[in-house]
Amino acid sequence: MILIVTSRGDAHALAAERAFEKKGVAFRTWYIDDHPPTLEMAFRPGGARPRGTLGRGGETIALDDIRAVWHRKPKPMQYPAGLDPQLVLESQQETGEGLRALFLHLEDRFWVNPPWHERELALSKVHQLEVASALGFRVPRTLLTNDPQELQAFYRSCGGEVIYKLVSGVAIPGVLQNGRVLYTTKLTPRHLAEVERLVAAPGLFQEYIPKRSELRVNVIGRKVFATLVDSQQVEESRVDWRRGQDRGLEFRAHELPPAIEERCRAFTRSLGLAFGALDLILTPDGDYVLLEINPAGQWLWIERETRQPLLDNLTEMLLQGTTDYVDSMPERRVTPDDTLRYLSELER
Repeated sequence: MILIVTSRGDAHALAAERAFEKKGVAFRTWYIDDHPPTLEMAFRPGGARPRGTLGRGGETIALDDIRAVWHRKPKPMQYPAGLDPQLVLESQQETGEGLRALFLHLEDRFWVNPPWHERELALSKVHQLEVASALGFRVPRTLLTNDPQELQAFYRSCGGEVIYKLVSGVAIPGVLQNGRVLYTTKLTPRHLAEVERLVAAPGLFQEYIPKRSELRVNVIGRKVFATLVDSQQVEESRVDWRRGQDRGLEFRAHELPPAIEERCRAFTRSLGLAFGALDLILTPDGDYVLLEINPAGQWLWIERETRQPLLDNLTEMLLQGTTDYVDSMPERRVTPDDTLRYLSELER
């Protein structure tokens, strides 16, 4: 049994369900944001063999039958409007602790990815850069600070070529207008004139690295799939390619140098992850510079654009329960054509 832990409407989880059906694999999906819960949990700790179940409507599965878990970016439980905010807060806290206890009981199963690694290690951009540098990656000069004087000195040392990004990478409700994503932003003298506002919260500042292009590298177990993003072809995407993704940017499969490919693999493994979506810069001189890793990055759009078999590889890794998985047998292989068909059906 493979357990998918996700949120209602996630296209990646829905496509994986179709892939598991083709592969003939038993699975259950738990939509964490559903209220009431999609699945009901019961766990009896202690004794020689703790027992637990998940289920609903008389149908249950034993926790012992779960051999792999895909923790696919679940959102917090959504509650009906009008409930007491304090009650909602307390319920969210208790739900979180209950899930933590359940997940730790399943710690010895195969995870993509362990939520404790995602939360404590992989989502810390500063920690990522320390690990990457130790593995031999070139990384940008970086400053994490809420000290205006430190930022001004860093800005001068980089010749005024500095970018800003959120430390957490998560948009803060009420801070960003209209729910927009806060893209990576290049600092200007106007920003420096308002530097005293920095004391409210630390920011992550990096030297701006000139680009020939950018790369999204998906590491699935021991396999590495690199996609080149021709981000410099339009003005909007030159600092952050996401700004120009609706301007017809070209995405194509890219072959990494063997040493860089191995570093991508080692970096993902060092963070305790079975899957990671890495962002790199390819400089005009041909150097590869690591920016960060997203442990739950989107990848269906890459399969659509490049026809790299990402869905088949991710679901096969879960099926086999190891990062050293082998290629799927022809009769259960999910081709890029299958993936495109699944997506087309989901979009109807």
